[in-house]
Formats: sequence, structure tokens, C-alpha cells
Amino acid sequence: MCCRVILWKQRAADEVGCRLFVADEDAAPHCQAGSSRRVGENIKGKFLLHRLCSGDEVMAAVFIAQVLNRSLLGNLIPVKVALIRKFVLLLLRVLTQSYLILLVLVANEILNSTIKDESLDLVAIAERMATVKHKIFVLSGKGGVGKSTFSAQLAFALAAKDFQVGLLDIDICGPSIPKMLGLEGQEIHQSNLGWSPVYVESNLGVMSIGFMLPNPDEAVIWRGPRKNGIIKQFLKDVYWGELDFLVVDAPPGTSDEHISIVQFLQATGIDGAIIVTTPQQVSLIDVRKEVSFCKKVGLQVLGIVENMSGLSQQVSDFKFMRVTETGEQRDVTEWVMEYMREKAPEMLDLVAFSEVFDSSGGGAAKMCSDMGVPFLGKVPLDPRLCKAAEEGRSCFDDNKCGSSAPALKRIIDKLVAREMENGT
Repeated sequence: MCCRVILWKQRAADEVGCRLFVADEDAAPHCQAGSSRRVGENIKGKFLLHRLCSGDEVMAAVFIAQVLNRSLLGNLIPVKVALIRKFVLLLLRVLTQSYLILLVLVANEILNSTIKDESLDLVAIAERMATVKHKIFVLSGKGGVGKSTFSAQLAFALAAKDFQVGLLDIDICGPSIPKMLGLEGQEIHQSNLGWSPVYVESNLGVMSIGFMLPNPDEAVIWRGPRKNGIIKQFLKDVYWGELDFLVVDAPPGTSDEHISIVQFLQATGIDGAIIVTTPQQVSLIDVRKEVSFCKKVGLQVLGIVENMSGLSQQVSDFKFMRVTETGEQRDVTEWVMEYMREKAPEMLDLVAFSEVFDSSGGGAAKMCSDMGVPFLGKVPLDPRLCKAAEEGRSCFDDNKCGSSAPALKRIIDKLVAREMENGT
């Protein structure tokens, strides 16, 4: 069914008329093709809104038409429609044409108010982001691939290079950034300039919903609109000051949070996104979707990072087990270490490597080649990096993360060099 909604006003000295018509070109047999019928006189049945002219009056008509059509309720202004739905549907059964004018005007005011509020929010966001030079998103197609670990270590590394860095955690349902930066139990403070980030160092500030939860074990059970609301509030109310880099740690997938953050920041200039994955195909399948999402919303893919690319660990850190005939495991680590110290002490300085995930399909490098996106590098699965994340510290502070820290440093140096070269 293809319909056109036509709304016009007739002004006279003593009255203001407002009529709403639907032209139904593919109507049921009892209606002639191209005929018009007044919605106020016959609101039974369903109709669709296919193509509309622009203008405030038409937007008001759309609002009323959606109220009339139960199948479209909630698509335009979910909260306000929900509040007035039953009341409007009841009134429309008894309203005359003159009273319909009032409903149109109310709907028009609601729409204008909503559009005005959204415009003001975007202006406020633009003003906040005017002092941020580079905005980088960290995404993943699937959870559990080390995206937040990478975001945290990227922020640590940039701050260690004397950049002014902000880390924004928009993973509303699973905020892990506070723990990974050693900020558990901290709270957000407000000043006359807005919300103040929680600082790890003087040049590394963090904002996360994790700071707002009274109990860290409390589940955040929010629908899309409320998630979008807190993201918008983070962007327009947090006072970052002058920043060289704002790193945005997003939840896995391509959901409301991703769409919102891109829409809110697109006009302010986004450098692009880094996508984190693991080598196996079950993860790469979702990464392809993430790349597709970035292309559709006009977000540049800065590169793909293959995390957990094989287990890399010093031999001296291994635990050795002997499996008995009954299938039980016996710890023989002490005997093995003593044997190596006596017979082959040089082996204790070796690093053992093992493939954890199946990468026979070529891993992230081949996928990047196929899709025409940059491959930033591989980061091995390093237990010492995992421990650094659990303790909320940088893996670059000491030489303990001998396998992962150099790999991360190469990736971050490549990224920084590219951003500085672009100069945007």
C-alpha cells in the first residue's frame, strides 16, 4: 500500500481549519484508486507512510498518523508516544475536526521541541570536542578478544609519550576500563565546567559508567534510548580540557552505542577505528561485519589488530605436569626446573610459543588483504599482560611483559606516526 499524507492549513479572519487526508492509491475494492478519505472520519484499519514532504506541519501529521497506526507506535518519539498513546486513541473516537487542530498543534510543538533539544545537544558536543585533536574508536566484532585491554594499554602508551589523553568507556553493560586502569572505587566529581574525568596521571583522564555504579556487581539493565542518553551526556558534559587523543572503548558488535557515538561525533571529525580480533575464523566472521559497519557509517578503519596471536611465555614461567595412567595430573615443575638448571641452564631464558587458536585460514592478515584494510600487527597471548590488566597498570612500566609489550609498542608507534603525519 502506497500512501501520501497531505496536510494544509486554511486561515480566515474568524477560523483556522486544519485537515488531514490520506490518498490511498492501492486501497481495498470498496475504495476507488486515487481516492481520498478523511482520517478523522475513518481511522479503522492500518496505513503506511511512504513518502512525505518536508515542513513542521507535515512532521506533526506524521506524529498523529503514527499514533493512529498501532504498528508504528514508538518509532518516532518512543517515550512521549507511550505516555499519550491510550489517551489519544480514546479521544480520536469522539473528536470533531475542530478539535483535531489542537492535536496537530500539540504534536507539532513536541516535534519542534525534540528537534531543538537534539540540535542544542549536538552544538554542546561540538563545543566540548573542539579541544580534542584526535578521536580514535576501539571496536571488536566479538566479546572476549582483548579490546578493552588494548584500549587501556593504548591509553597508557600515549600518555607515556607525553600526550594529553582521555579514555572514554561507552561499554555501558560491561564497563571494565576502571579496573584495567586501577581506578576501581573512584567517583565522578562535578565542577562549574562540567563532569571531571577520573585521572590516572595528570595527562590521562578516564570516564566510565563504572564510576557511577553504587555496587560494582550491579547489573546495568538499560534499553537503547537510555544507553544513548548517557553516552550523549558523557560527550556534552565531561570537561576534558585540551586533549591530543580521545580513545573510545566501545562494546563488542554493532549496536545502539556504536550508531550513537558515530552520529554524535561525526560532525566533529573522527580519525577512525581500530578493530581488535583473535586469529580464528569464528572471530574474523564478526570482524568482517564490523568493517562493513564502519564503511556504511563513513568511519575510517585505521587498522586491524590480531590479539592473542599464539601463547608466548618464558620457559621459566611454565608449570609442568605429568599425566598418570588414570588420567590424573601430577605437578613435576620443581623437578623439571632443577633438571634444566643442572643440565641446560640456557633453556630457562627461552620463550616458548604455541598456537592457541586455529589460524590456518591466514588469520587477520589475510582478511585485511582480502578486504583492503590496514593490518597493524599481532599481539601474542601473554600471561604477564593479563596480569598487568588485572592489576590496573601499564605493561610498559617494566620489562616483565617481554612478549606483548614490544608488539604493542610497534603497533602504537605505527598508529601515532600515521596520525601525526596526517596532522588532523
